[in-house]
Amino acid sequence: MENIEDQPIWKHSSTGLFTISSAWEHLRDCNPLDPLHQVIWYAGYIPRQSFTLWLTSQTRLPTLDRLRRMGITENMCCVLCNQEEETHTHLFFQCSYSKAVWESVSSKGTIRWPNEPWYQLMQWASSHITGKKNIHHHIARTALSTAVYYIWYKRNSRTFKGSHRTVHALGAEIIGLIRSHLMHGTIKCLVTDTVRATWNIQDDDPTVTGIY
Repeated sequence: MENIEDQPIWKHSSTGLFTISSAWEHLRDCNPLDPLHQVIWYAGYIPRQSFTLWLTSQTRLPTLDRLRRMGITENMCCVLCNQEEETHTHLFFQCSYSKAVWESVSSKGTIRWPNEPWYQLMQWASSHITGKKNIHHHIARTALSTAVYYIWYKRNSRTFKGSHRTVHALGAEIIGLIRSHLMHGTIKCLVTDTVRATWNIQDDDPTVTGIY
């Protein structure tokens, strides 16, 4: 009988060959996929905005309530409205300032957002705006991440620089940024005529060639 040399077989790979990736998949802990990932890390997301939205979804931003628990400050008054204590739930979007900005931004879309506290709002988003090929869902996700990022940015500018901007000015800037993203970003869904009209995107605009 012909002698056949023994060969090792790696059981954790379909080919029987050892690879670093198959070893990693075998060793790592596999947790259930967070339903919020489709809201935060969608195709065409803006990295800094989605990262801020992820921190917000985990209530990990250094809001004043967290800073007080850490013994860093005793002040709890929201710098945007000067009326209530600053928490994640208050800042997004129960604060009178941020609520008005959010209403201005969301009115441009076709998604009807519920008037819910922050945690419930994110849970609603995780089950209602997850369509990968739906342009309205894409706009809704972009609007959410952009609004959260710039409200947080505005909060920091007012805290550390004393910068003041009106609701109208900030809302207009956020809307302009969303429009720019629709014109220049990588969007893997059809931009309808209704969307073009709503966001003032012209058919002959050369910047629209990248949208498909």
